[in-house]
Amino acid sequence: MLRWIEALNSGGESAAQAYMAPDCRIEGAPDIGPGERLEIEEILGFGSRCILRWRIAVSEMHGLDMFRIRDGLIVERLSYRSTKP
Repeated sequence: MLRWIEALNSGGESAAQAYMAPDCRIEGAPDIGPGERLEIEEILGFGSRCILRWRIAVSEMHGLDMFRIRDGLIVERLSYRSTKP
């Protein structure tokens, strides 16, 4: 997960694809714009699952992603996000 986050922050979605299965199921993932970084607030892993609580300071967006990993690749990413009022 940490490699995926670093790839996302340094090279964007295209760089992060290297850590995702070709048939990865993605729901609700936020768009991360130029100059924005996904910052980890909390990360928990157990078995083939990972939960990531994150924020993007520039846009004041925060959220929670649930991942499923298989053979070292992300096969599912379910994202829930909110912005501060």
